[in-house]
Amino acid sequence: TEFESTPKRQALSKANSRFQLEPHWPTLPAPQEGDPLSADIVEAARLIDGNHHQLGRLKLMQLRERQWDRLDADQRFAILGNLARAWLKEGETRKASMLFIAARSLRPDDEDTCTNEVLAYELLDEKERACAMEETVCAKFPRSGRAHALWLNNIPAALAVADLERKIPALVKMDAEVAMVMARRSIAENDYPRAERFARKAAEALNDKSD
Repeated sequence: TEFESTPKRQALSKANSRFQLEPHWPTLPAPQEGDPLSADIVEAARLIDGNHHQLGRLKLMQLRERQWDRLDADQRFAILGNLARAWLKEGETRKASMLFIAARSLRPDDEDTCTNEVLAYELLDEKERACAMEETVCAKFPRSGRAHALWLNNIPAALAVADLERKIPALVKMDAEVAMVMARRSIAENDYPRAERFARKAAEALNDKSD
């Protein structure tokens, strides 16, 4: 009953060992008076939050087509990210992925844009490319649990979870998303004690998630 509003998920099984991480969405600070462009972006984001995806997309696409030259980097980033969010909510993963990849050029040194780009290639089912890119991202952001969770999620299943656990830096081993991925990989290998240990760690940190 606690999660009755969320879509029912398949029972966890050896065939369902992957964990789909969510992108990190861009946000803009509250628009200042006399800043109608930021106000329009925030309003479009609210429409998307309210499941009015088409209306939100239309507003964002009009801004992109008509006002792009007047927007600063943060506003451009918010437009691309919210457009991606709208497409993803409608199940258009390829369109969303292309926007995440494009957004990386606006903030090449930002952790969220880097991990979103890797997630985009994962959504496009280009797992080898995602894994190779994620090794670079992990080196760039060694304290990022999200980066390491994406890396673990795209490493070939042939690698044993015991070996993977030894490769996880101590700084991120307790991260909730890392624990979630490791729990699912452990289930796929029938390593249930390890799966339980990581699953309990994830549940303590992500107790608002039905996963």
